[in-house]
Amino acid sequence: MACGRLCQPEFKRRLAELTSISPRVPMPNEPRYSPVFNAEDADFKLISSDNVVFAVHTVILGLASSVFKTMFSVPQPVQKLTKELPFVELTESGTTLELL
Repeated sequence: MACGRLCQPEFKRRLAELTSISPRVPMPNEPRYSPVFNAEDADFKLISSDNVVFAVHTVILGLASSVFKTMFSVPQPVQKLTKELPFVELTESGTTLELL
């Protein structure tokens, strides 16, 4: 029984390339982390409109911005025990936030 083109090594190699998922290919909505603002001991996250995550400290944000200072002074509801940091999603892009 002849299998024709499907048995050819080049076809098999190309099929394997097309059907495998490379770990280096980012998913469309997968978050990327800022190389500059990515503190390991951060207690808050800012997420840009293009899904760049900025891991930051609330104390520094509060000192730099009266808006954040007020936001952090408002009592927040008790959160479930989780490893996930509180966050706010912003309308600015990651590039804009890097410049601030």
